Amino acid sequence: MKIDFINAFNEVLCSVFLKECHSKFPQIFKWVNFCYSQHSLLFFGNHTITSQAGVQQGDPLGPFLFCLVLQILVNKINQEIPSLSLNSWYMDDGSLFGSVPDVLQAWDIIKETGSELGLFINSQKCELILPGGHLDCFSIESSIIRVTGCNMDILGSPIGSKVHCESWVSQKLLKKLPALLDGLNRLDHLQSSFLLLLFCASFCKMVWYIRTIPPELIADSCSQFDISVIQEFEFLIGHGLPPHSILQAQLGTNLGGLGLRSPTTLAAAYISSFFSSKVLAELFLGKEISNSFIQASLSSFNSLVDPNSLLSMDSPIADQNLLSSAIDQQSLKSLMTDLNALDKARLLSCGMPHANAWIRALPFGSNKLSCLEWQICMKRWLGIAIFENDFCVQFAKNK
Repeated sequence: MKIDFINAFNEVLCSVFLKECHSKFPQIFKWVNFCYSQHSLLFFGNHTITSQAGVQQGDPLGPFLFCLVLQILVNKINQEIPSLSLNSWYMDDGSLFGSVPDVLQAWDIIKETGSELGLFINSQKCELILPGGHLDCFSIESSIIRVTGCNMDILGSPIGSKVHCESWVSQKLLKKLPALLDGLNRLDHLQSSFLLLLFCASFCKMVWYIRTIPPELIADSCSQFDISVIQEFEFLIGHGLPPHSILQAQLGTNLGGLGLRSPTTLAAAYISSFFSSKVLAELFLGKEISNSFIQASLSSFNSLVDPNSLLSMDSPIADQNLLSSAIDQQSLKSLMTDLNALDKARLLSCGMPHANAWIRALPFGSNKLSCLEWQICMKRWLGIAIFENDFCVQFAKNK
């Protein structure tokens, strides 16, 4: 069962988190008490409103103070229902898993005790997940969303079959992507459009999904996303990209690329995410966890890297940047073997220190390029001909 509260951060009782802070963290209590013991004033026209509940927006201590209150609820559930299989929370997003009686009892505790803390159930956003498909087994509010089967989502990431995961990512991301890219196309400055594509509408849009969903379950969505990003870049430079230019564009800028990373090489992200969180997850759950998808991800990663970078279940797992760098290095090596001498020299020059600085430079002052200047620079960078006969005529005559 997934739990959601109504406006949780703004409703939690100040008196409760002040008491908890005084009891558990006396070192910072004086400061917290100074910030929250008196009601702050909110001004709206000629009206003055006192802010009497909740943590202040923008307060770095806000999430911490909220969790102090939530912990009371979590502890009560753990104490009264020790047989509950899962009682986990990420701030105000809760997940309960267990038998029907245990979950029902936890639900009653949340409703009763939560209201005393300023935490009120938002039943219309709660979800009751029933893997067995028996919708009538719960005597619970009818306004709660019922989900049957094993397909669901938690914290913005789908869990279940490949069809479900592909559909979920498509619905949340791919169907919204065309409108976003169309907005970039309507800007009147190509350099700015590219930077927005790079930093706001390309790989960064997929990071959460490729770190939390097994690669094989969203391979089609990643491929479609990859195609959309490359097509948008082609539109900006006004030219289609040959295969070697696409590979270069997907490299990191330190290797002569553009940083338009491909989510299709997403095994690095998933492997890093799983192993970096495995110890904490096992500590949290109190048991060893297994992952039936991780071996396939390791095999996928190993097919993309140099033999010296191969991973196994027993390998010390590096962070995502290092694993992605290993893929980039092998991609660059493969790319170099397919280029002629002129393009090899060009690509090596692109990877020299500071050669890529212009790519990510903010379009301000002398760094601002006209649309034509930017297109020419990009084509030269990627080895794309600017003219039909892209060579020096005078040089050809003298030769």
